[in-house]
This record gives sequence, C-alpha cells and structure tokens, in this order.
Amino acid sequence: MLSLSLQETLTALLLLFLTTYIVYSLIPSARDAHPLVVLQQSNLGSIRQRGESGVYRSHFCPHGLPLLRGLQIQADNYRLRNGNMGDLLELASESVSFETIRKLGSFLNSNVAIIWDKNRPQYVEILFACALFNLSAVIISDEYTGEGLKEALKASRAGIVVKNGEYGVLLNDTSYETIKNTYSQKDFPPLDESHPFLGFPVSDMHRKIAIKYYDHTNIVAAIVGQLKGFPATHEITQKDAVFFAESSLGKPFPLVLYLSTLAIGAKVVTELEQATVVVTTQDRVSRLLSTKLSLWQRFRLSRAESSLANGSLNRTGVLSEFSKCRMLFFAAQEPALTSVQVGKIRALTGAHVVYSLMSRSCLSPVAQTNIYDYRLIKGVVFGPPPPCLEGKVKSESEEKVTKGQLVIQSPATDKGWIETEYVGEWGSDGAWRLK
Repeated sequence: MLSLSLQETLTALLLLFLTTYIVYSLIPSARDAHPLVVLQQSNLGSIRQRGESGVYRSHFCPHGLPLLRGLQIQADNYRLRNGNMGDLLELASESVSFETIRKLGSFLNSNVAIIWDKNRPQYVEILFACALFNLSAVIISDEYTGEGLKEALKASRAGIVVKNGEYGVLLNDTSYETIKNTYSQKDFPPLDESHPFLGFPVSDMHRKIAIKYYDHTNIVAAIVGQLKGFPATHEITQKDAVFFAESSLGKPFPLVLYLSTLAIGAKVVTELEQATVVVTTQDRVSRLLSTKLSLWQRFRLSRAESSLANGSLNRTGVLSEFSKCRMLFFAAQEPALTSVQVGKIRALTGAHVVYSLMSRSCLSPVAQTNIYDYRLIKGVVFGPPPPCLEGKVKSESEEKVTKGQLVIQSPATDKGWIETEYVGEWGSDGAWRLK
C-alpha cells in the first residue's frame, strides 16, 4: 500500500513538472517592447557625403537636436549649464570629502600619474583634486606592468606618482594619511574647464604609448550619455545599488559609470548579492558561460532562453547571486562576444545587458546594445550610439555605404569627426556590427 502511494505521488509530481514546462513553453509572455524598437534602433540622417554613410544617432537624441552634453545644472537667470567636476563634487559630497580634496590641493604642485592597481577611494579624491586645481592626472590601469608601465609613466611626464605602498597610498614619498592629517586646506582657484585634467595611456598601431587627454566637457558628456541613454524605467537612479565587480576604475568605461553613480546619488556596494546594477568585465561574464548547472538550473535556463526568444526577459535568473541585479554593464574585449553568448548571459543573470564598444579616442562608448535586443543573430552585434555621440562609416565605395571604418563625433572627445580603430557595418536595423 505504501509503495503504491509513493508511486502515485511520484507520477503526480512528474505530470505536474511536465505540465508546467509545456504551459510555460507554449504560452508566450508579453513582449518587453514593440518589435520596431529592435528593428529601428538608430535615427539615420537623410544627408550623406560621397563615400560615406548617413549619420546614425540614438533615438534619445534625434537629428535636429544637439547631442547630449551636460548635467543641466541650474545657473543664474534660470538658465542651465553643462556642469563640470566641481558640480560633480557637490553632487557626490556624501561620498567624497571637500576638506580632503582641499588638503590634497595644498600638496599637489605638479601633474600626477596614478598607478590604479585597485579601486581605492583615495585615488578618486586625488583625481578630483587634480581636476579642481587645474592639474592633470594620468590614470594607468593594472594592465600596464613591467616595461609597459615604465613607458606609460614616462609618457605621462608626471612630477608626482601615486601608488599603493606597504602602509597605504603614497604620493611620491609622502603618504596620503600624512597629507590628510597635517596639511592645511587650500582654496580652489578659478576653474579652467578647458584644461585637459584626465589622461589615459593609449597605444598606436606601432604599439607606442601616448597619453589621450580629456577635459571637463568630455567627462560630463560621457556621464550624461550613460545616465540618459536608456528608457526612463531603466535609467540608473538614487534607489540603485551599484557593484563594480573586478572592474578597475582605472579604465574609461568603469570610471565614467562610477562618476555617473556619484552624480545621480546611487549607492556603491561591495557585495554582488546587494547590487541592482553591476559593472563588470567581459572576462568575468565569459566565465559565467561555463558555469556547471544542476538539472533544475538547466531547466530554468531553457525556460529563460525560450522566454527571450519570445521577446520577454525572465527577471528570475538562473544564478542566485544576481537575484537583485536588473542591469549588467560591461565593455567589449577581444575577441568580442557573439549575440548568442550575450543572450545566454541574459538568461543566466535575469538582467538587462548593456554590452558596450569603447574606442581609445573617446570617453563614451561608440555603440552599445539596445537593452531589448534579445535576438540571436550571426556575428558580433552591438547597437546604436549613445545620445552623446553620432557615427557614420567611410568607404571607398561610390554606392550606398553601410560598411567601412567607423567615424564618430561627440562632445565626449575632441572636436570634429574622428576616425576610430573599428571596421564594421551599420545593419538595416541601425545596430553597429563588427566586421
């Protein structure tokens, strides 16, 4: 009698499992967005030059309007201004100390190179001090070691080198704590917004290292491009908790997102499980693709992928550590991920993915995935430009041009049209694809 009862129970559970699977597989969920959102991702200008495509823009900043370039800070006479690092410091006053930055200003007497080995709050304060005392800070990320580090330091021409020592952060031979505890505060001088206060080492085609500099206008434009480049329901807000997972702020992409977090008043957290927004690296998310899954997790992954195929993101991801995460940001590395791989990351995390393509000549991504583009299509597909940038391609072809070298224009970099290192194609859907 007992064995019969157990058999009936197991049969009932199996039937329930199969019924649930069939129902969820055959009955599609409501789509997250209208199909046209994916099929028309960019706003294409009607005018083009010979040997060039038309100009592609974000729908958040269509042709006829200026590219987004500022934080819209209240000025005199009810006017708005773009803002600068001083305004950003005021917005971030709960996270960054005015007093400490003024003390750093008393010490700093020449340009600075920061060897950004780990994400330390002292480095951020030194960056603000350089910006507000009209000095330059060259940020050298942890990817530079050995001879590469020596070459980057030489190219920076810095009088002060900031690094982590045995007893904390050092500015040459002076400790950060000594400056904080013994130096007096210095008043801020008049701010030169055109001063190139932020620099990053870049390598040319001959692998020679030079420094690419950016001013206040560039950084503010890059910030607003990340804050306003998404539907309002997906923008980063004060309610968000942001986690930087293995993502060194010594690189442009995560640094801009960190400053964006400060500007909007969101909280920076140190645990993945607490985060609603995660900024990470392609290396880290690539490791998710090889995660060993249980039988139940494989079933949930199948369900999530089926839901994505029907245009709906299942917010209950397979991996429990991403249970609160709603947005996942990471920048492309070589080799870039295919749309199939990015789709699996969506299914595993239950988060909207923002996969960004960075250029060595711009603080802003040149293109990043539409958060509703769940398609599994051939190749490496990014998306439209952010609203602070416009792009086109150059080609030797005399016919209608969609393939060629990507050329960009943005307040997040130098003035005028700038050639990037990328060759690819604008698809008929307005999404940028790498060749």
